[in-house]
Amino acid sequence: HCAKLKATEVRFDDIGVGAGIKGVWDAMAKNDEGDNQLPFVAIPVNGGDSPTETVWPDGKKSKEKFLNLRAEGWWNLRCRFEKTYEHVMWLNGQPGGKMHSLEDLISLPRNHANLYAELSTPLVEYTDRGKVRLESKAKMKSRGVKSPDLADALYLAYCPIQAKRRFWFV
Repeated sequence: HCAKLKATEVRFDDIGVGAGIKGVWDAMAKNDEGDNQLPFVAIPVNGGDSPTETVWPDGKKSKEKFLNLRAEGWWNLRCRFEKTYEHVMWLNGQPGGKMHSLEDLISLPRNHANLYAELSTPLVEYTDRGKVRLESKAKMKSRGVKSPDLADALYLAYCPIQAKRRFWFV
């Protein structure tokens, strides 16, 4: 399916359900000469990994602000939506508007109610040290909320990637 869509990069959750595809792609990735046989770069993402070395406008590094990569990734997505809102306000000449680079914005399909709902599903929590963490899927389940699979896919698409993991299959 990825080849059909001419994807050049595919990010996937490499724990849980994603662990299965990791093994398949690993086996497919190299031929006898060690060349990549996949028509795309497959990038594993483990939300439990440490946050990146990104420095935020307040001068703090992601490792100081977020419990893990999942929290950082979802927060990055949140910031992208905020910048899009500010940019639209700026385009309309409304107070609070601010111009942003188009690369920092996001646009979603209009008729994707499930995705919209899922984006607001996980609650933001804070550790005792004030780090941002996202509500666990187990905790969401205890609230009667299903796993936000579509929103997780969107988070993976925009999640910052650890340099050491970036080209795992190449």
